[in-house]
Amino acid sequence: IISLKGDHNYRFHVVYPYPEGEVDLSAIPVGVPVKQNHADGIMKSLTFLGSANVISVIPTVQMKVSTMFSILEFNVPNDLRDGFESTIKTMKVTPPAGFDGQLAQGGTFNVYDGTFTPSPSASSNEITMDFGSGLKLEDPYTKVYLAVAPFTVPEGGLNLTFTDVDGTATEITAFNSDKEIGSV
Repeated sequence: IISLKGDHNYRFHVVYPYPEGEVDLSAIPVGVPVKQNHADGIMKSLTFLGSANVISVIPTVQMKVSTMFSILEFNVPNDLRDGFESTIKTMKVTPPAGFDGQLAQGGTFNVYDGTFTPSPSASSNEITMDFGSGLKLEDPYTKVYLAVAPFTVPEGGLNLTFTDVDGTATEITAFNSDKEIGSV
């Protein structure tokens, strides 16, 4: 809660998860990690932000909370390897050559003016989902969610490389039809 001297307005800000230690509200660290753990759930890979201004203190303040990042949903087929059940250990997502965006991006967010300042060292054009001891693909399609920075799906889609628990790698392409190319 921020209230300046002589100011009768109260500014409420929410950041979740809130960083540990002393925090500079003009440079809160936010980002989509390069490596995500499936067991943690998609929400652990996102930062949520919100703010509200009120003129007087009231019992409750309604806050709209959102994230500046995006979530991709992949329907992973159970027949990645013909004739074999797959238990995937990792899924690596990479764009085709010539992609000029970032899939993973970190930086700082200024709650005072709502600006995001990206950090090149915390950004990458590939992301890996780690499935721990493995995700068994039993249904015809298994939904897998991945947090990403906003980007435009390039022509040719995204390359997905699945590594099975036995080390076998299988590559497929996702989001490569004309209707799927565009902004995420």
